[in-house]
Amino acid sequence: MRIPFVPRRLRAHRLQSPSRLVWTRSPLLACVVIACMASGLPAQVKAAESDVPGAPLPVASEPARPRIGLVLSGGGARGAAHVGVIRMLEEMQIPIDAIAGTSMGAVVGGLYAAGLSGDEIERVFRELDWQEVIRDRAPRRERAYRRKQDDRNILAKGALGVNTSAGVVLPLGLVQGHKITQVLRDSTARVADVQDFDRLPTRFRALATDLETGEAVVMGQGDLVTVLRASMSAPGVLTPIEMNGRLLVDGGLVDNLPVELAQSMGVDRLIVVDVSFPLAQRDGLRSAFDITNQMVGIMVRRSTLESKRHLQPGDVLIEPDLGAMTAIDFGRMPQVMEQGRKAASAQAPALAALSLSAADYEHYVAQRARTAEPAVQVAFVRPGTQSQEEAHRVEAVFGDLAGKPLDRPGIAGTPRLAVPPRRFRIRRLSHRPQRCGRARTGDRPAPQVLGPDLPAARRGRGKRF
Repeated sequence: MRIPFVPRRLRAHRLQSPSRLVWTRSPLLACVVIACMASGLPAQVKAAESDVPGAPLPVASEPARPRIGLVLSGGGARGAAHVGVIRMLEEMQIPIDAIAGTSMGAVVGGLYAAGLSGDEIERVFRELDWQEVIRDRAPRRERAYRRKQDDRNILAKGALGVNTSAGVVLPLGLVQGHKITQVLRDSTARVADVQDFDRLPTRFRALATDLETGEAVVMGQGDLVTVLRASMSAPGVLTPIEMNGRLLVDGGLVDNLPVELAQSMGVDRLIVVDVSFPLAQRDGLRSAFDITNQMVGIMVRRSTLESKRHLQPGDVLIEPDLGAMTAIDFGRMPQVMEQGRKAASAQAPALAALSLSAADYEHYVAQRARTAEPAVQVAFVRPGTQSQEEAHRVEAVFGDLAGKPLDRPGIAGTPRLAVPPRRFRIRRLSHRPQRCGRARTGDRPAPQVLGPDLPAARRGRGKRF
């Protein structure tokens, strides 16, 4: 049995969950606090076994099964193969005791750790309109007539900004990821109150990179959705996430295949899934973008090869054949998930030793089962203390929600219709049970960040043009 350890090169700063979220000040910040009644709140139950000194041993006791860890690499759209692998592991009745993931691997692993089954994760991926999710703008059908005219009159869709001290500024990423964040929050609503990832249905760790120091940041506490969003923040594509004073980006920069992180979680066997994209050949290096992408690929490949050297006898490595598919080819999600399933099936002989009996696996599934999402009714709507200047707008947009059942998709979509889409963005929509048996759901619109996503810009000094 392996002795848990924390490798030296991953001796990173762990993020501690803050006691409360601090929202930036802005004259345009509309912070809505919706208090709700909740029932049937989920509870995480963790079984433990202990040996009693001097107790007689069973006559024919079977050895305890090995604890199994799942390692999921980053890879953008290629990461959809992880979903197919998980579905195959479920069919083979293989339990997962701990998950470590990077980037898209953290997203898929986080959804599974939150209690979703492989079928449920696949349904989420299939039902998403990925072309819309990776955009920050509202769908054209939901925009006002004047905003639709912008598509014809303004050919350049990029978001530049003006700062009083820096002049013209560029955003920190092409996509701020509001829609991606909301999809993740809706999918993990049943564990929204869990701050310690050891209390999730399956233990979970995600990896991110500190953009200032280049250090690996192991995340095992905090808001699950924010952690997933930080781990997948590909530099230049998705804006970095600020957590506890650190500016975090994609964990693939430091370790795209977190084998040692999974080993430090006290597991005995690893199932490792690598969907890293291959390096391009010379005839594929035709532009500055290709060269930059190849440079990043070389760094990621080097860390991936180093991680594979730490695999032990009995560990299973799964490498789906995804060809030259790029990390942004989201249109091929169904085919990629199927390739992941085939790759896991090809390793069936090695995986068979980790399979449980039908009765034991049924018990494992029951332990992971999530309770139904609590029935929540909105009790009242009021602006936060820093949003009194926007109280009339808050009342106009959200006032009629009081007394109605909580409709997460409806609340998330309301500002797109009632508020100018370039003026606000949804900062966070969450549901947290309170000690008194009530629950509080916070819907926090914030001013659209244009130019650098820095405090100065969020305080209203960054303007769009």
